[in-house]
Amino acid sequence: TINVWCRSSLISQMTFMFNITEMVTPFLIQYINNSEKVPKMDHFIIPNFPVKDMEHWGLITYTKIIYDANQYPTNRKKEIAAIVTHEIAHQWFGNLVTPSWWSYLWLKEGLASFFHTYIIDKIFVDWRTMDFFVVDILHYCLRIDKGKLSPITFEFDNFKRLDLLSFIIYYKASTILRMLQNTITDEVFRKGLIIYLATHEYGSTTPDDLWNAMQTVLDKSDIPHGHYKIKQIMDTWTNQNSYPVVNVMKNYTTGEITIFQKCVCGQKSNNEWWIPITFATQSNPNFSDTAPRYLLQPNQNITFKIDPNDWIIVNIQQIDSSMVNLNISRYMTMMLTIVFSSEYGSTTPDDLWNAMQTALDKSDIPHGHYKIKQIMDTWTNQNSYPVVNVMKNYDRFF
Repeated sequence: TINVWCRSSLISQMTFMFNITEMVTPFLIQYINNSEKVPKMDHFIIPNFPVKDMEHWGLITYTKIIYDANQYPTNRKKEIAAIVTHEIAHQWFGNLVTPSWWSYLWLKEGLASFFHTYIIDKIFVDWRTMDFFVVDILHYCLRIDKGKLSPITFEFDNFKRLDLLSFIIYYKASTILRMLQNTITDEVFRKGLIIYLATHEYGSTTPDDLWNAMQTVLDKSDIPHGHYKIKQIMDTWTNQNSYPVVNVMKNYTTGEITIFQKCVCGQKSNNEWWIPITFATQSNPNFSDTAPRYLLQPNQNITFKIDPNDWIIVNIQQIDSSMVNLNISRYMTMMLTIVFSSEYGSTTPDDLWNAMQTALDKSDIPHGHYKIKQIMDTWTNQNSYPVVNVMKNYDRFF
């Protein structure tokens, strides 16, 4: 049973929160095929409680989780849904299965953060929560994590350090889990979590336990993966800080594409990653297929050919946590071609925001062949908040 406890004066403002608990709990139980291990779940709202929101076995406490349509904007619903879903997810990721040490705290916080986005996106489709995730979380990670932060798996030395690491524990960890889900498919990801929870319930784990569970399912699937192991890929994302810049070079005569990587830190770092490479072209403008065409390995270049007259967009829906670097002049032409072409309808917002993000991230934008206003005009028909949010973060150009 699910119970919500609060002051009697707040009962009328708890309806939305209660509805969230009744939708999220059965969804998560079905997804991970693992029932609740407690006979009841109590949600307590305790004003001025020193700990903001906290999950316990069968008890979740909040300080303020009310919603009144006459007092709060609609966005408050999204905040409440995220908080409640995050804490419910901890009943499994954190309580049922616990990280073996603080160094692996992301195993519970990263998974809970991923699921509060994933589940809300499935329940409230119109909210487009995953679109917001890309610009609010993933793009934020790309702006902040440029070599000065610790890896997701870090050497733990004192509890004060945990506050400083909250960014990578919650945010960056959820972005790489989303990348893994799209790389191995949601079905393999889900079955891997089922094995992970069933194998280690009431126990403690390390990242290798999660990767082994995923690998077990992947090995039984029909997904080609003979040249890599999940641990091999994911260790490069969890044990290293910063992120890669994926450089895409096109020979406009032959149509040959060359892809290679460098750390965003430049020569200050030798970090390299296993990177899922997805792309769409003018001849094949499929922006919904996020299965990787290639895996870019450390110390490797990838080459392939497309029609010399085609545009190409790499990193569809910003699935991996990298920045794609293309020639700016050609890039602007490509963006304008896509937006005003007949294929525009099949382009997902994530791909367009990723394109805009990359273009605006260039601090040395040349002005001879176009104006910044052209970038803005490209998006005049866009009324989505995420687009506005991207532009807001780059007001330094204007």
